[in-house]
Amino acid sequence: MKQTLIKRIVSITLASAMCLSAVLTGCSTGGSSKGSGSTAAASETVSATKAATDANADSGKYPSGSSLPHYTIGIVIHSTQDFLTSHLKDYLDYLGKSYNVDFKFDVIENFSDDTYLNAIENLCSQGVNGVICTNFSGTAIMKGISICQSHKVYMGVGFSQVTDSSIRDAAINNKYYVGSAYENDFKAGYDIVRTLADKGCKNIAAMGYPPGLTCHDRRWSGMMQAFKDNPNIKKVGEYKGTNWTPALQNFLATNSDMDGVAITLLGMELCSQPIKAAGKEGKVKIGCLDFSDKSLEGLKSGELAITVGGQFVDILFPFLLMYNKLAGTPLSDKAEEIQVPMVECTTAQQFEDYMKYVNGDIWPWTADETKAFVKKFNPNAKIGDLVDAAASYSTANVKQRHAQWFK
Repeated sequence: MKQTLIKRIVSITLASAMCLSAVLTGCSTGGSSKGSGSTAAASETVSATKAATDANADSGKYPSGSSLPHYTIGIVIHSTQDFLTSHLKDYLDYLGKSYNVDFKFDVIENFSDDTYLNAIENLCSQGVNGVICTNFSGTAIMKGISICQSHKVYMGVGFSQVTDSSIRDAAINNKYYVGSAYENDFKAGYDIVRTLADKGCKNIAAMGYPPGLTCHDRRWSGMMQAFKDNPNIKKVGEYKGTNWTPALQNFLATNSDMDGVAITLLGMELCSQPIKAAGKEGKVKIGCLDFSDKSLEGLKSGELAITVGGQFVDILFPFLLMYNKLAGTPLSDKAEEIQVPMVECTTAQQFEDYMKYVNGDIWPWTADETKAFVKKFNPNAKIGDLVDAAASYSTANVKQRHAQWFK
């Protein structure tokens, strides 16, 4: 029943008119935040189910949310409705009840610096106490921090970090910047190509998002390094853009021996139909980033060699850095950049385990577990403990920590 409910909220009709907004989960466009009434109702039902189950997991060891000071935190994000961001939003909603925090979501249409800065200004003008910007990097971060500082609002980043070395020290040492969480996207891209090779692919096309978005750029770099490190495989072509279907059709038409495609975003949604149309079904494997409601189907059939995702938990870490700051108990005297592993699935069983233990009825870190990293509740909380917790993230780790609820 639970997985049926999940499918209701994450299933998206991937018509070509919506493809760009629906497929770039995690580090890309996601469309409008306004969904249909049925989608919203299903999302509320799933949130209620998870919250009720988590209430059993939370011991009441810490003060209830209603007894805590109230804060409002703005979230700048590309969507709240795709497979990744719907879970991210639900996770924040759950944490918000336990921390007495409200979240305001500003859904952006693109990733230009001006779009981010306008969103930050908009949220600050609404009186938020903090702003977390997802996929925000580059020199514009300093402008974002400056806007927040002028409003006496804290800023954090999710899915990225300060990437410009010339401003890194200034950003990290600014008292209004709390830090970020980011993934090892280079490794994810590398492992996609390596796994395709391990599963017998020798002629692989590389596809990605246009340059300029940090997570996709790093994934692409990882893929290119894997080709260099595996001379036994051939890169039959590469494409970076947004017209993925015609690009893939061209690769398939001009490379009769092509047997794999590595892509820095969703694979099944973008690649399955062109592969079938070319008469290559069962002959071309896909390796991709970001989970979707089609991942299990692809892994079962063997069409999907590997899929990497699970990064909705990323949002927890800038939130905890910010909450500590808002509570007057910062974990460090400067901002912290926290790396969070992604979950790799090469079999249907691995994905089913992920859906049960990480994306199931109990959140990967319950409210009680997260409050252990907040000095207001645990005077012994240390920044190193939070960094170590993030580094330990995996399906196996969550399963072990929550074993008592899965007997």
